[in-house]
Amino acid sequence: MSRIFLVRHGQASWGAENYDALSELGHRQAAATGAWLARQGIDPVRLISGELIRQRDSRAAAAAAAGWRVAPECDPAWDEYDHLAVLAALPAEDPVYAASAASVERRAFDARAFDVVYAAALRRWVLGEGDYPETYAAFTARASAALESLAATLAPKEDAVVVTSGGVISAIGAHLLDGGPLVWDRLQRTVVNASVTQVRVGARGIHLMSFNEASHLGELWSAR
Repeated sequence: MSRIFLVRHGQASWGAENYDALSELGHRQAAATGAWLARQGIDPVRLISGELIRQRDSRAAAAAAAGWRVAPECDPAWDEYDHLAVLAALPAEDPVYAASAASVERRAFDARAFDVVYAAALRRWVLGEGDYPETYAAFTARASAALESLAATLAPKEDAVVVTSGGVISAIGAHLLDGGPLVWDRLQRTVVNASVTQVRVGARGIHLMSFNEASHLGELWSAR
């Protein structure tokens, strides 16, 4: 049996000009997760991240803290969905947008206002309403294919660590639980920064063993 550890990137720069950059806390979270995995005896034969900066930098921080010497890899199959494209596809005449978008456009970044707009945009994306560079169906298929492709490369008792994002991890979780969009949405709302989800690969297939482990983070815990 082999294992795949899916790690969400550390805290990004929510509300800043460039979201795709780790905060100082995010660097510490990623390092804490790498050190924790090393203490569990995890020495991966493959260390992968998506191509996003927050994913690559989290991978580097985790590897440095863990002392892993395996060559890191980048694979865009592990990239998060394009949240900006999802938001941009929400029509301005949508009543939810009209009620809440003003504070977002002012960069006030009121969390409640943003969450209302984002939830409405995600709902349209999941339902396939509008035009997107990548549909929800294509995104979830990409995430599942990335997992299956990686699993096929692992020999028994080999481990892999993948640093990715909450949407990808939730898509894989929903797939392994035979869940649909509702399960995905519920899972992706819970994935915390630098958490660990464990998948096991064996003769009977690929199975979800744990989801969103974060007890090792202690006071470093954060969801956004």
